[in-house]
Amino acid sequence: MRHNTNYVSTAKDLQRELDAFEAMRRADPDAIHELYMLNGTLVRRYVPPGVQYP
Repeated sequence: MRHNTNYVSTAKDLQRELDAFEAMRRADPDAIHELYMLNGTLVRRYVPPGVQYP
């Protein structure tokens, strides 16, 4: 299982990173994708259907 994790450093860059997150999810729909702020706050997670992930 592939697992892609990205981090965003500032709120002003958040929309750019959300757009990139959606592009990565579309490009690799079989992978788990996560986007976090640098402080560790989860912004968005995608887990493919049928995959169990804590």
